[in-house]
Amino acid sequence: MRTFVLACFCVMTLCMENVYAFNQKTIPCYSNNMDNLPAGYKKIDIRGKLNYNAGPNGIEAGASDNAVYIHFNENYGNVSISIYNAAGNLVYQSILDTAVQTTIIIPISNTANGNFTLMLDNATGSADGDFDHN
Repeated sequence: MRTFVLACFCVMTLCMENVYAFNQKTIPCYSNNMDNLPAGYKKIDIRGKLNYNAGPNGIEAGASDNAVYIHFNENYGNVSISIYNAAGNLVYQSILDTAVQTTIIIPISNTANGNFTLMLDNATGSADGDFDHN
């Protein structure tokens, strides 16, 4: 009987197509809904995965001439917020507890003009978006 079960298992394994494992606890979080973005801010398109509880519009972000605005519509726990210039140099970094504070405005008026990358990291993933500062 054991031989029969083992043989059946081997046949089933050979007949199966490729099986891929996906992390069901992490879903993409894109910044599609920008209804709450303050006037004067240009949308920063956020791409990535931060948390399994987050919906598809979990983060709203935008940049103006003076500041970067980030609003978390979901609780992502402690989020590390970093801004890098085009050369890859870190120009800003902080940690925000999104269970306590949902919005952060980061002054960038004293930052040189150019292209920047906003990086968001937490215990379960990361997300990023690019923006221009003029």
